[in-house]
Amino acid sequence: MSDNTAAAVPAEGTPKKKRRINGRKIGVILLVIAVIGVGLGSALLAIQYTSLQDAGSFLSLPVLRLPSGTIMTAEEAKAYTGGDMFVRTIVDDPGSYIAHPDTAWVDDGSDNGKILAVYPLGHGKGEVAMRESTDMGVTWSERRDDLPESWVDSQETPTIYNLTEGTSGDPEAGIVGITDKQKNQVLVLISGCPYWPATTYEADGFNFSYSLDGGESWTEFEKFYGKDWASESGKEAFDAIVAMASLTQLKNEDGSYRNEWMGLFHDHEFNVYKTILTATTVSYDAEGKLSIDWDWSEPTPVFGAGSENDNYAREHGMCEVEAIRVSGLDESSPYYSEYKDAIVLLGRAERRTSNSLISVSTDEGENWKPIRELPYDLCGDRHKAEYLNAEGDLIVSFRQIIPEKPGPLSVMSRLGDGWYAWVGNIADILSYADDDPANDTLGDMLIEVGGAPNLDNGYSGVIVKNGTVNLVSYGYFLEGAVNPCIMSCTFSATLFGE
Repeated sequence: MSDNTAAAVPAEGTPKKKRRINGRKIGVILLVIAVIGVGLGSALLAIQYTSLQDAGSFLSLPVLRLPSGTIMTAEEAKAYTGGDMFVRTIVDDPGSYIAHPDTAWVDDGSDNGKILAVYPLGHGKGEVAMRESTDMGVTWSERRDDLPESWVDSQETPTIYNLTEGTSGDPEAGIVGITDKQKNQVLVLISGCPYWPATTYEADGFNFSYSLDGGESWTEFEKFYGKDWASESGKEAFDAIVAMASLTQLKNEDGSYRNEWMGLFHDHEFNVYKTILTATTVSYDAEGKLSIDWDWSEPTPVFGAGSENDNYAREHGMCEVEAIRVSGLDESSPYYSEYKDAIVLLGRAERRTSNSLISVSTDEGENWKPIRELPYDLCGDRHKAEYLNAEGDLIVSFRQIIPEKPGPLSVMSRLGDGWYAWVGNIADILSYADDDPANDTLGDMLIEVGGAPNLDNGYSGVIVKNGTVNLVSYGYFLEGAVNPCIMSCTFSATLFGE
């Protein structure tokens, strides 16, 4: 007995006989796993879809939504006889990708003046195109074919400004030394030259072009702070993106304007830079012909390198920064004594770890208050602002982006209903810049301008002249659109009351 028992025990290191697993049991186990998986998946989907949020659920202001079906073609616009509260017309729709327009208004002596719209024929880069409108954006010319040859190769979205009329809505603003504003409409166009992946484009500063005759003729691009400058100076070329996102005329200590404009741009690391454009000489020859010499200062970090604001801006991806000169602030406002002549920055927060950002300077951009977050109602990209009247009411156009997930299982952390405009007072804007949310006043209303929710839209030009507002942006506004078009929206500046 003892011998038999010993023989039945395997020697050390001898493999044990494998036990055969019943196939039926495997099937049962897999079935149970599948049932659990389906149940868990259904539960998670139920959580996802019953918890879905849209951008509207985060807004506090009333929203005026313009329907997508009221956009006129170019031919329909030519036959338009008036009567609509909002007039939306197609500026350009070639069937290929076009986007990122900017606009400038020109006093050409006519009742409406003239709007120039510029945009790249491509995604953020490509040939610069220009069209004109003589009826505040209802109808538009064909693309101009007499533009500088160097504009064919633009590395970034062009920006355009009228320096004779000023960039703040203040009738006192504009180039000092101009004797006849209507005759000498001076415009500048800037286009950054950043690095672009999968192309031959490298960081190369920014291009600058100008016109002394209301945009009828333009100089060829002149490069500033690019590779040639870097080679001569031993420094690195600037990686300028959306140059200049804003261009703000600066003032002297006595409140008078001087021939300097603060331009802002950013780079791929979200360093925000300022550079000062100076009209070094403004003169007329014996025949009355205007001549201006220009200079751009070497760009420096707008918040001061290594400062708390500088680090905060980079951490949250501050970029495409709009600058608003405070104007029309009521003397009874709690902000009047400190901010009556301040400059306010509104910036995109590209990392989507915060809302859009705001900061204020009371010393012409030398120093800045701590950066704060804007409310959801002003949250988005590429803010562009203009005053509606002398009482400080203004409109801010932007691409709505709210840094929240649509649902708990969503991969993307952003929501947006498309191209929006905020309407309120400069006092409302200033209320967001302090440390006390109890002081916040939200503004008056929001306008969903595009009528087509999409996250690829909203870079726009904003014009307010003679009681009329014109906004020009890009997006997938037309039904079934495969590529975006450029669209114009025109309405009365008094639409929202006094």
